[in-house]
Amino acid sequence: MHAEGPHLQPSSTTGLQVTPVRVDAGRLRVRVAGEVDLATAGEFRDGLNSALDGLTGTVVEVDLDEVRFLDSSGILVLLNAHARAAGQDCPLIVTNPRPGVLRVLEITGVTALLGVG
Repeated sequence: MHAEGPHLQPSSTTGLQVTPVRVDAGRLRVRVAGEVDLATAGEFRDGLNSALDGLTGTVVEVDLDEVRFLDSSGILVLLNAHARAAGQDCPLIVTNPRPGVLRVLEITGVTALLGVG
């Protein structure tokens, strides 16, 4: 079980932030800030994997409100995290994408799978 508050520190080289925050006993929100591209996809993956470590039966919200850019490498990270979370009985959904990020998710056809809302 994750404690409330920051779990990972911002990267000093890329500025990407991945911060899990426990909302309640059944929900974990992972706040993502910055740009998710080939240069930061590894950090994004590591942050989501860290947030998922040891979780079962918890809804995981990936909050993209502060993501300014998302490319195909970021979408791959989301899809892999979604698959891992499903195996842990943790529904993973994407919330609050900005219009440009939402458009990328729509174009790639993953909005329904990721429960984008």
